[in-house]
Formats: sequence, C-alpha cells, structure tokens
Amino acid sequence: MSGLNLASMEASDMLDVLHYLFEEDIRFSTAEQAQAVDRGRQSIYQTMYGVDYKYAANSSSRSNDFTPTASNDDFESITPFSPNKNAVKPYVPPTQFDPDMGLPGLIEPTLR
Repeated sequence: MSGLNLASMEASDMLDVLHYLFEEDIRFSTAEQAQAVDRGRQSIYQTMYGVDYKYAANSSSRSNDFTPTASNDDFESITPFSPNKNAVKPYVPPTQFDPDMGLPGLIEPTLR
C-alpha cells in the first residue's frame, strides 16, 4: 500500500482501495478481530455514506458457559444395550455372480 496518496485520488479510485482493504480484512483468526473489523466498517459506512453497514456479522449474545441440568431421574429410563436380548438375524447366502448379466447393481435400460 505504500506509494498511494489517498488525498490526491479520485473518489472512485479511493473506493477501490477501500474495497480492497475490506477484502483483506476478512482474514482474521478470532471472533474479537472479526467484531472489530465490523465495527470499523459500520463507522466508515455511517460517516462516508450516511447508511448502515448491513453485512456485519451477528454477534452472539449467548454465553459459552455450559451448565448441565440433568438429574439422576433423567437417566433411569435409559435401557442399556444388551446384545443377548436382540434376535439374531438368519444367515443369507450371497448371490451367485453371473458375468453375462452386466454390471451388478445397475438396471440396464430396455430398448423399445
């Protein structure tokens, strides 16, 4: 970005520079950095254009804390897995392969 004199640029060229910077700003590594970029964009859009920046990411108001609410009564209805209780499926022999049949598993089109 060195060598650019923003004060002497045409407005359309300056907008191109701003849009380039916006695209470069997309590369952030934390949520806090993303929120800071969005706040900067909101400020620029409000100051320069007089409109709200409507593409800002929604900040989550949810807490990252997890507090389990399960009690011992919730686990009494769970039935543990037991392989001896289930019926065993009967053996099904494999289908004999016929090389003249065509591709297995595919339905061949019928000619009319």
